Amino acid sequence: FEDWTTTAFNSPSENIRTITIDTSKPLIQYVSPTETSGVYLNRNYILVNVTATDSSLSNITIYLFNSTQNQINSSLTTTSPNYINFSGLSDGLYYFNATALDQLNNQNSTATRNVTLDTTKPLISYGTGTENNGVNKSQDFIYINTSITEINFANVTFLLYNSTSQVNKTTFTSITYNINWTGLPNQNYTYNVTVTDLANNINTTATRTIKLDTILPLISYGTGTETDQSNYTRSNIYVNVSVTEINEANITFRLYNSTSNYNTTTFSTSQRTINWTSLLDGTYTFNITSTDLASNSNTTATRTIRIDTTAPILNILIPSPGDNSFNTNISIPLNFSVSDAIIGVNSCWFNIDNGANNTISNCLNTTFNTTEGTHTVYLFSNDTLNNLATDSEGFTISLDAPAINLNAPANNSYLN
Repeated sequence: FEDWTTTAFNSPSENIRTITIDTSKPLIQYVSPTETSGVYLNRNYILVNVTATDSSLSNITIYLFNSTQNQINSSLTTTSPNYINFSGLSDGLYYFNATALDQLNNQNSTATRNVTLDTTKPLISYGTGTENNGVNKSQDFIYINTSITEINFANVTFLLYNSTSQVNKTTFTSITYNINWTGLPNQNYTYNVTVTDLANNINTTATRTIKLDTILPLISYGTGTETDQSNYTRSNIYVNVSVTEINEANITFRLYNSTSNYNTTTFSTSQRTINWTSLLDGTYTFNITSTDLASNSNTTATRTIRIDTTAPILNILIPSPGDNSFNTNISIPLNFSVSDAIIGVNSCWFNIDNGANNTISNCLNTTFNTTEGTHTVYLFSNDTLNNLATDSEGFTISLDAPAINLNAPANNSYLN
């Protein structure tokens, strides 16, 4: 039925009655600035504004419910509109609706809307596998891993910059914890990660710096360094190197003797020379390693040096104190032993009584001729560094036949 009012007249002496018939529900609706259903808000209040139209409007009531749909607040007005600010609310999910009632108890309600209040920033931090700030790495990639805590996640953005501009920006709308930028050239890079929730709360990691360096240092021997396979009659080894490396970390000088590492010296400064002194005779090897801050290293070729300040060991065996008399002056034996532990024997020679020197082929035993009488043989040997060894031995040459006397039997005697 339509709403209408009628007046009844029975007679001039009777009362006049007016009857109103109303079966229509009030018209009710949300108006601005009422929150849109399903929104996430970065604040602690909810705005609701409701209008209602009815010829006999009684009231408008707005109801607020928490996430379990228990009513926690309401607002009633007897006129339109009903505009309320539910404030001081904690983070969480809320529902609201409104009901209009007229004087004949006709009522109408709005749809129920939901709003999520979220004033808490997401939690984000670097996770396992992410490089520390300020590192140098010998690689062409940068791996980032994060830990994110956020129930209303919206997106996460990974940002990478070189020294002049943005290199990459990658945003994920599903929760993603890591990224691996690959194929990167050697440069300085900075990066950070930003997470945003549905209420537009934002949190960003600290910005970290990393330097990619895959280039080996350049290192070579310089002026004054001993030549490989060289021999010296002194007690020191000097090394000089040239290094090209802008991110140098250290340089290490290593010296080995014939059995083990003799000395290792590392400098974190731009040291380029070393002088190992007070070395004993022996064979030594050395090399030098340059290392950069990204742990790239390069090593020189290994060189071998022999230090020999000692003469060969030389001994005359014949003639000797017990065998120094000869009854011939031809092919007198000269037997001897000679050795050199470091660089070896170079040559041998001798003379008689400081006379002319005679070379001994291959430093092997030999013979000589001389005159009758008492003599001295002088023997010499050296190594390639001209360390000289000498030995001498006296001997006698007698060419006379020995005297023989027959004592028995007597001359012209007879024996029975």
